[in-house]
Amino acid sequence: MTFLILFCLWISYDKLFIFISEKEIRLLKILTILTIFIQLCWSLISGIADIFYNYENSANVAKYIKTNELHKYKIFAGGWSTHYYVDKNNKPIFNKYRIQQIDSTKDKNYKLVQRNIHNMWTAVRIIPYFQKNIFYNFNADQPDKLYSLHRNRPETETQAIIQMWRQKGLPDIIVGDVNLQYIWKDADLYRDYILVKKFYNSYIWKNMVIFDYNSQLCIYMRKELFKKLNFKQDLEQGN
Repeated sequence: MTFLILFCLWISYDKLFIFISEKEIRLLKILTILTIFIQLCWSLISGIADIFYNYENSANVAKYIKTNELHKYKIFAGGWSTHYYVDKNNKPIFNKYRIQQIDSTKDKNYKLVQRNIHNMWTAVRIIPYFQKNIFYNFNADQPDKLYSLHRNRPETETQAIIQMWRQKGLPDIIVGDVNLQYIWKDADLYRDYILVKKFYNSYIWKNMVIFDYNSQLCIYMRKELFKKLNFKQDLEQGN
């Protein structure tokens, strides 16, 4: 688009293009100015939306946790996978829906690989809004480190850390989806917990803020705690 505008300006003012009439040049100038004006308007509106709207849901998730004092309970970060696959070309498959499909079909064209479960992007996105690590499973062996370590741990070390999670017991609050049965065999996220809040990401496109309902972050509360606190669900759409 930028090159097109520059080209139009060039032929509008360069007298070498004698095959273009004065009327056509005036029309070309008007169209060029109009195009630039629309682009500037979109940029201005996008800039304003960037200031006033949280298109990434982390800030609102943190605000919700603080407002409802959920960080005072045992809070667990989801959003990580226990495993992934590679295809015949050794290309990794990380998409959780594709992983579930391969799990169910037991497709032999893919090789199972243990995943580094410590890259918990859910926790990494939310912790900066707090003074300390609020997730007991994030960097469990080094809880003072508030960033992703990006370490590929050996399986023995990974299992030792998961054992630390088990010793702390089932969480009261879970942020993000997680396969609890991988850690506690008798636990079930959708049986033992209640969905209390959904957060959606959004993105800014031209003059619009568009919610991405395929990208959500859920907060779950243990049923016993939900009843004890007489907590209220808030499942209205929004971020």
